[in-house]
Amino acid sequence: MDRILRFVLVLALPSLLAAPALEAASLTPSRPGLLRQVRAARDHGFPYAQNDADVRAMLERGALVRIDGDANHVVKWGVSQPYARPEVELFLERLAAQYRGACGKRLVVTSLVRPKSRQPRNASELSVHPTGMAMDLRVSEYASCRRWLEGALVGLESRGVLEAARERYPPHYHVVLFPDAYLDYVAKKTGPQVAAAHRSPRLGETGGSYRVARGDSLWSIARRFGTTTSALASANGLRGSSIRVGQVLTIPGSGGGTVAVAAATTPADVAPATYRVQRGDTLWSIAKRLGTTTASLQSVNGLRGSSIKPGQVLRVETGAGAGSTAVAEASYRVRRGDNLWSIARRHGTSPRTLQRANGLRSSQIKPGQVLRIPTTTR
Repeated sequence: MDRILRFVLVLALPSLLAAPALEAASLTPSRPGLLRQVRAARDHGFPYAQNDADVRAMLERGALVRIDGDANHVVKWGVSQPYARPEVELFLERLAAQYRGACGKRLVVTSLVRPKSRQPRNASELSVHPTGMAMDLRVSEYASCRRWLEGALVGLESRGVLEAARERYPPHYHVVLFPDAYLDYVAKKTGPQVAAAHRSPRLGETGGSYRVARGDSLWSIARRFGTTTSALASANGLRGSSIRVGQVLTIPGSGGGTVAVAAATTPADVAPATYRVQRGDTLWSIAKRLGTTTASLQSVNGLRGSSIKPGQVLRVETGAGAGSTAVAEASYRVRRGDNLWSIARRHGTSPRTLQRANGLRSSQIKPGQVLRIPTTTR
């Protein structure tokens, strides 16, 4: 009997060892994978760009940044919309550096954000390219590069930070980044500052103002800025949905208030010592509202990531009035595709601080312009 049992176990052992591989991450396209991408877009509150105008609006509020490439990666010539979420920018920079170190070649990006009006005929109806989360990468002609990249993508997929598939028509790797999971992953490796500096605004966090253009409606503006028509109407004292060309609307931020007003009436030197997290708050929206940075909030409160919960009390470090910091300055030359929000985020400051430091009356900037970047140092 023992001999029979041992024989059965020997036969079963290979299949038992192989069982986990059946559920492991792979580069095989699947509908469950597409559904995971759609759920991630919904959970992050990412709107879908319907057309080029929506892409421009996403750029204006910092939801997208221009991907220029660097010594390690290049955006294929002819990509009409070379923009993606700030988290994707960070991902490409880190992945491409490792890719070039492994096989000596530059990583080639063949597609980034695509509004629904520009989706190819063979695109899935579940595609999240219009959200800016997705990118397509070229399949290298070199076997060593393919092996390294496929191993890296499978490894990251198994960690739950992305969904990847090798597509055949045309050949490319379709990669969708899960921003919050990826930033948590990066924060564990590099600390919270790098991750916090690449977090794109979520639904209802944007704030600011918008001048109504011909053809706009309250609904189209709300969709473009990731808010609702009722929130827009409430923030602007509108009794109906009628708006007029040239009218300046306040775009509501999270929690139903307006970031523009909060930033104007709560400068850093009078910020409260503590803040109780409200429903809908994020670390980014709190930092902007109180005139500080997400990195400062994380450091003062010992946070390793960006997760917070309603009712949680955060300590807020006061600014120059506390005598604990000094102001230093750097400079930055504006690049094509930059906006004041994306530059502020990259340097750990706020758009309003940049405006004050540079004597700007609005958020308008132009390529080649040199901005003074105020920073705080211990």
